[in-house]
Amino acid sequence: MAIQDLSLWTDTSQAGSGQEPTASLTIAMIGTRGVPAAYGGFETAVEEIGRRLVERGHSVTVYTRGAASRQRSYLGMDLVHLPAAPAKQIETLSHTGLSVLHAVSRHRPDAAFVFNAANSPFVPLLRARGIPVALHMDGIEWKRSKWGARGKSYYRWAEGFGVRSADALIADAPGISDYYDAEFGVPTELIRYGAPVIEQLDAAPVRALGFTPGEYHLVVARFEPENHVLEIVEGYHASESTKPLVVVGAAPYSADYTRRIETVAAADPRIHLLGAVYDQDALDALYAHAYTYVHGHSVGGTNPSLLRAMGAGDASGGLRRQLQS
Repeated sequence: MAIQDLSLWTDTSQAGSGQEPTASLTIAMIGTRGVPAAYGGFETAVEEIGRRLVERGHSVTVYTRGAASRQRSYLGMDLVHLPAAPAKQIETLSHTGLSVLHAVSRHRPDAAFVFNAANSPFVPLLRARGIPVALHMDGIEWKRSKWGARGKSYYRWAEGFGVRSADALIADAPGISDYYDAEFGVPTELIRYGAPVIEQLDAAPVRALGFTPGEYHLVVARFEPENHVLEIVEGYHASESTKPLVVVGAAPYSADYTRRIETVAAADPRIHLLGAVYDQDALDALYAHAYTYVHGHSVGGTNPSLLRAMGAGDASGGLRRQLQS
């Protein structure tokens, strides 16, 4: 079985319609932190695509790591919790290796979604067991400043290996599709991120955090150099803004970068670092009632945090109007 048409994986036209799906598959999702989505774009993709596959009658298994809870299912998806080496350079690879071993020896899915080009060396193990693989390539990782020379070299090599080994390649933005076409001459299936359009959101979570609706600036991002959180807080610190700056985010392996952000924030009582916010209702309320949303991401595809901000708008609807104009 080859993965020729990924519309089977993402099309929701039959979900809830009373029609039976054309085929029922067991699908593994490998290579992310898993669900509930509480980290980044990959996790958001797993949650949104996975639940839609379940709605279409498919059986979905998500391999997770580092989850706060050990729940066995979420939104109809089965969860398999496996460990990972607690080191930036090998965390993803160690967890993916264990996940693939579990998939080929105990689970044997009909198809697999593997996320992150770095995980491409494991694709042949799945295919050797007759499991077709769609590889989600992510952004152009070898250009990210967080990786040293070895990391960048590995990602560059892994891209090419993934192109040669996977049954299908997935991109999350047109720019990434264009890159793989220009660089390798290969097609990719485009699965864009999205976000719900939310018209009304209670401001109570914003007030509970001590902020006035419509009277603060907001940043939501992982603390990594290419997301420019440091430049944002430094620029704000140098400004004369009277509205506070609320910063949501953290990063597990960016201690020095995080300290630099914290140093700026400590010198300015207008800057509030909330850390990671995993309550989606509270986060949506922060988006919806912000005076402005500041987005500094410079590498990768379309970021889910920007789309959530667009979908929630702000207290006056100004952000949505600006982005639509």
